[in-house]
Amino acid sequence: MSVANHYEELIVLKDRFPSAFHMFYRNFLGISFQAPSTSA
Repeated sequence: MSVANHYEELIVLKDRFPSAFHMFYRNFLGISFQAPSTSA
């Protein structure tokens, strides 16, 4: 997946569902930061 595609999706989510975007963003950051430590 492209980072640009994710960025566009996040912008749409942020505009339409601010609260859902906030939850998704926190989960997304948690996954992306935890993945390297668990795989390493």
